[in-house]
Amino acid sequence: MKSEAIPGLGLGKIISASRRTDIPSFYARWFINRIREGYVIVRNPFNYKIQTRVSLLPQDVAAIVFWTRDAEPLIPFFLELNERNIPFAFLWTITGYSRSLEPNGVSLDHGIESFEKVAQIVGPNRIALRYDPIIITKKYNSQWHFNVITKLVNSLTGKTNRIIVSRLSPYRTVMSRLRKLIPDMLENPLDNEDVMHLFQEIVSLAAKNNLIIQSCCQNNELSELGITDGPCIDVDWLSKGLKIALKHTSDRGQREYCLCAKSVDIGSYDTCPRLCEYCYAFRSKRKTLNYFRLHDPARPSLDAFIL
Repeated sequence: MKSEAIPGLGLGKIISASRRTDIPSFYARWFINRIREGYVIVRNPFNYKIQTRVSLLPQDVAAIVFWTRDAEPLIPFFLELNERNIPFAFLWTITGYSRSLEPNGVSLDHGIESFEKVAQIVGPNRIALRYDPIIITKKYNSQWHFNVITKLVNSLTGKTNRIIVSRLSPYRTVMSRLRKLIPDMLENPLDNEDVMHLFQEIVSLAAKNNLIIQSCCQNNELSELGITDGPCIDVDWLSKGLKIALKHTSDRGQREYCLCAKSVDIGSYDTCPRLCEYCYAFRSKRKTLNYFRLHDPARPSLDAFIL
């Protein structure tokens, strides 16, 4: 099955699905139900009483950007999205950390395998690799990271043309969690000579394999090494890959230094059961697992407790 993009003008809004949770991995059935119903209910993450109805009708959606670690559960619905004239692309994270950091993560080999399956369907111009976050410890030292990213590049060259890297963002709740879990973590890795050399090696590796490399929300601190900040939700990349014309509007609702185009996120916090220790999108493991257990794919909202 080959998934073809829909040429034309990118009218409507970009849907982010989602920075807050892994919809393709865990909520594919719910997602396609919302597409069929033509709308989704999203709650404000800062005021749960505020709920917004977001149209998912084809005429109201310019494109959908999926954030995921494993989109295989979504593959059966690719054809339906195409038939509904809804263009879509992927921002795909692969890291390879152990269960201590990613309790329900995707193994390095499976991440590569599932990435390859989706890339074979949608093509390399609609799927970008995210190697994020880069955490430096005695175990996850510069050589470890170089070995992992070398394997990723060797395996996925020709299946993507874009790689996005970033070091860990110092969210307060995340840093508090990680300091207890990995006390030898470097909180300022750019002060380390080996880490700076790692980024130089990554740039060289990307260049040899004709990969575009950029950083995410790094305030261009890696620009001297040849890695400049760029948007993850990138209208130029999406327009080229999806064969549509999108215009950039800055998204003021994102974190500092984010360059992404404006989008509407349809996910909910505390719903991703991967429970990666470095993730800002969950605050309570118990609440997250409870929300996941109570999830109903027939409901208009992802969050189990929204009516």
